[in-house]
Amino acid sequence: MDLLQLRYFKRVAEFENITRAAESLSVAQPAISKMIKQLENELNGPLFDRIGRNIVLNDRGRLLLNYATDILHNVDRIYENLQTGVSKKEKIFFSVSVCSSLIPQILSKFTSKHPDYQIVISTKNDYSPVDLELFQSLHEINEKDSFTILKEDIVLAVPNEHPLATRNTVRLHELSDLPIIGLKQEKSLTKLMEPFFKLADFTPNMSLEIDNPETLRKLVNMGYGASFIPRLTWIDAGSENIRLIPIEYPSCYRYINLRIKKGYVSDATKCFKDFLIDFFENDIKEQL
Repeated sequence: MDLLQLRYFKRVAEFENITRAAESLSVAQPAISKMIKQLENELNGPLFDRIGRNIVLNDRGRLLLNYATDILHNVDRIYENLQTGVSKKEKIFFSVSVCSSLIPQILSKFTSKHPDYQIVISTKNDYSPVDLELFQSLHEINEKDSFTILKEDIVLAVPNEHPLATRNTVRLHELSDLPIIGLKQEKSLTKLMEPFFKLADFTPNMSLEIDNPETLRKLVNMGYGASFIPRLTWIDAGSENIRLIPIEYPSCYRYINLRIKKGYVSDATKCFKDFLIDFFENDIKEQL
């Protein structure tokens, strides 16, 4: 097995189509097919399931793809960071599925302290290299490669002129007839709230479903309705025209977690990890 085989395999795996992979690599299709066959022979089994004229990555292939992605990513970094006589910033690939409104603040503060490092925001998928991933969960996580860095309350956000704006707390069942502005069903915060809704036997009366959290915040701020909002990380949620009301029952919350890639971890990644832990422990909580 060599790097060229892994590069060809990775491209075929991404397309699940040898012809398209060959075209993207400017290589003859028979050469790609031959190399994939050699790789399968060397690994004593198929990496794709053949369905008619189509190929689909199987479990063995997905496992190899994970290894190939990491290997090729690290090889590319060698060339980037060790070119003779060339000084380049070391890249840190960062995947974010929550707290997107904090990214400008995080990038500005980190790069001002560490100008030799470059943060690359990565969209997480099966083929993207990721050094650190920020994600949410309903339960606290304490594992070797993944751990919780913040527990955050989810509160009811209402405009100042809203009938509930004078309340100190609310219960979910009290909101049954209240028009709610929310994120679309597939959005992660909406899915995370479902167990709390079920516990309270509560079905939100959705008046608007929005794709973008920033748009949701603006609509609440403009007085279009109420919404469920993470208390700390949705910055500007507590603007002058918005009142954040704690939910008394059931207590609604989420955990913000950090996942570190398995295998070799660069000094730059370790530095950014420590920065994020401190940022969520200190900077975010100071906003209360």
